[in-house]
Amino acid sequence: TINFLLAAQNLGVLEFQAKYSCRYFFADKNTLIWEPVGEGNTFQSGKAIFQSTPDGQTEIAYTETVEMEIELPALMVPMLNPVFTHAVVSAIKNYLKLMIESLPVRTIDSPAP
Repeated sequence: TINFLLAAQNLGVLEFQAKYSCRYFFADKNTLIWEPVGEGNTFQSGKAIFQSTPDGQTEIAYTETVEMEIELPALMVPMLNPVFTHAVVSAIKNYLKLMIESLPVRTIDSPAP
């Protein structure tokens, strides 16, 4: 089990700090699963399946679900929905960008490492 306390994010009219715990385990030799445990305001669950490819690389199939509990006055929900949507989409795009940038660069003609 790993406990997470992320840096507070200022979303304009609201500040949110994600707090959650996940239990990680291998369902089999190729499948990593994580599920929420305990209390918090964010709940994550997911699965990563690692599969060898014929060229010696590893293919990863990754799925994740994230739920956040944020207390808001009912009248603020319609106003803040676009703000939260933008913040979440931006965070996902930044994460994917970092993952892509960390991949080794190969051309069609270059051999696999």
